[in-house]
Amino acid sequence: MKQAAEIIKLHQSSSKAQAQEVTDAIAADVARALDKQLEEMIEQLEKVSSCQQSGPSSFQMQEIHAFAAFCAGLETIAQTLIPHLRAVYEAEMARHEIAEDRCQSLYAARAREFHRYLIQLAKVHGLAFEGAPEMIGDFEEGVLANFEAKLRIMSKV
Repeated sequence: MKQAAEIIKLHQSSSKAQAQEVTDAIAADVARALDKQLEEMIEQLEKVSSCQQSGPSSFQMQEIHAFAAFCAGLETIAQTLIPHLRAVYEAEMARHEIAEDRCQSLYAARAREFHRYLIQLAKVHGLAFEGAPEMIGDFEEGVLANFEAKLRIMSKV
């Protein structure tokens, strides 16, 4: 009887280890898909931010501070890309037939990384409009804090 209990216990621990290996493999697969998508999003934004673009703008620069306008533009971009990143996460979880909340930290980490990138982009390129990218004053700090809060709300992280 004691041997049977030990065999059952050994089988259960073996099953748990196998289940953990499968879960780890799926998490790694989902992470790779999210990393690839995030990399593509950032590459495209780098291409856009590295060149001057002319054309119609929905922002009237006379009525809005240039830095705030740049952050508003990044917010508009984020309103498309953050849901897209979330959709990639949801599709990967569905593909693996796993509840979305099982690996939520994978999405949250990539969303926060994208937030950091957008904030850095605002600091580097947005402040260049001001002529003094090294200077972040109270106004700019407020705009950045507001922008970051909006990103967290959009991402739900």
